[in-house]
Amino acid sequence: MGFSGGGSNVLLPHTHDGTVSQDGGPLDFDNVTQADLTAGDVIFSDGVHLQRLAIGTPAQQIQVNAGATAPEYFTPAAGASVWTELVNTTLGAAGPLNGSWVGHYDILSVYIFSQPDGANVTGIDFNSDDGTNYNGATTSSSWVNERSSDIYGSAAAALTNFNWTHIWIYNNADKRKLYYIDTTTDTGAGSAPALWQSWGQWENTADSISSLQVVCRNSGASIDFKSESHLLILGAN
Repeated sequence: MGFSGGGSNVLLPHTHDGTVSQDGGPLDFDNVTQADLTAGDVIFSDGVHLQRLAIGTPAQQIQVNAGATAPEYFTPAAGASVWTELVNTTLGAAGPLNGSWVGHYDILSVYIFSQPDGANVTGIDFNSDDGTNYNGATTSSSWVNERSSDIYGSAAAALTNFNWTHIWIYNNADKRKLYYIDTTTDTGAGSAPALWQSWGQWENTADSISSLQVVCRNSGASIDFKSESHLLILGAN
């Protein structure tokens, strides 16, 4: 229904329908129309009337309520674990490949790109254990002792390629520390690359893993890694 004529100054019911003559025209929501609202409020319909949804708190999001009748604000659950870079080192000259960090992380993701500087068996040590078990055990072993496990190498011949290794470590605070290793390596004398997998657990339940050493041994003697060998360790909770 349109506005009244004849100067009666009586505002009749209207819908602000811009297609209807003298119906008030469309409401201008851009800095003109006013209502008793607070900055950031949201307006919605309950099916009969317009309703006000007061602005939520910082970082809240809007969702449909349980009855599917109105929007509401809610606080979202914590997101997935965020990976933290703990170690990122590239050797500029032949040397050891290791890293340490501060704090406990439930999961460690370790990436190793390396080539030992001589015939060796390569493995990992946790928390600076002495690594004397690396003395020529078979590359594909899946055993574990008080330290860790071999990951690649050949005590008979020097490797001729850089090798790629990824290690998942489940660093439980008060349980066995479990790990799984995938590594692509040659086995000495320029042989074709091979995929080795090993797994096991670190027997220490009292300490969180807070350092990792990639260890080269040949009959007990320590061997350095070549320049450009790289170690990246990420942690998450």
